Amino acid sequence: MRLRGVSGVVELAVWQGKDGKAGSWGCPIRERWGLKAHQQMSPALEEKLVFTATVVGSYEEASQLTGQWGCLVDDSVIHLLVQRLGKKAEEQTQVRLEQVPQESQPQRAAAPLAVLMSDGWMARFRGAGWGREKTKKDRVEWHEIKTGVFLPAGTTGAHRVGPGPDF
Repeated sequence: MRLRGVSGVVELAVWQGKDGKAGSWGCPIRERWGLKAHQQMSPALEEKLVFTATVVGSYEEASQLTGQWGCLVDDSVIHLLVQRLGKKAEEQTQVRLEQVPQESQPQRAAAPLAVLMSDGWMARFRGAGWGREKTKKDRVEWHEIKTGVFLPAGTTGAHRVGPGPDF
């Protein structure tokens, strides 16, 4: 069996034959690796080609870039790989979206949660030169004000917190 990998073509001597129970022909190592009947690229090479196509933005650029690794691949092959693996990923996403997420430990009681919000903002204060016609001192000084609000478990946050009406 010839398989094209990231580092080049690999020639493998593998067992193949007829399954006594099912009566079908097959190759156990191909089945184990998840290879299709006539697949000639390793899954690692396919993944690397698809990733390269998504990073560079076009199939032509991906084809040129693969030549730098010593792995010449036509842009149409990369396009087919992206389409096939994209379709498979979309199918997996749809199956995952149909399932309702299950809690990992449903027997646990709800944990008490709290909310902490903090912010920093700049406020203008009168400086040492405030109100003077001529001065070398700053008329305005800027200071950073830090504000925080903590809401423990069980509070709705509807009550007023803070010094002023706009807080």
